Amino acid sequence: MKYLLAAPLLITLALPATAQGRFPVEDIAKDLGLTKQELTQCFKANRPSREEMKAAKQRYQAGEAAAPNGARPEMVACVQTHNPEITTARYEEVMRAYAPQN
Repeated sequence: MKYLLAAPLLITLALPATAQGRFPVEDIAKDLGLTKQELTQCFKANRPSREEMKAAKQRYQAGEAAAPNGARPEMVACVQTHNPEITTARYEEVMRAYAPQN
């Protein structure tokens, strides 16, 4: 199964504010040249399936690398609608930079 770059962010956003701290959505959006609302809309519109989220959460809890191996093409396409200059490589770079560290 292909790993998801969005999964660690979505898992963190689903946790209470005190659990693992807050994921820096505003910082990620800024690095991608987006607003917080644009980035949040893209994540909501391209949410991974329950099975994918559960698998990502289990990998994270097991201490496996939080930064997955590839971006979801539909997520990259969504952020590109808001900022056409974003490349897949840039998206992956930013998401890995903000991925929770084990």
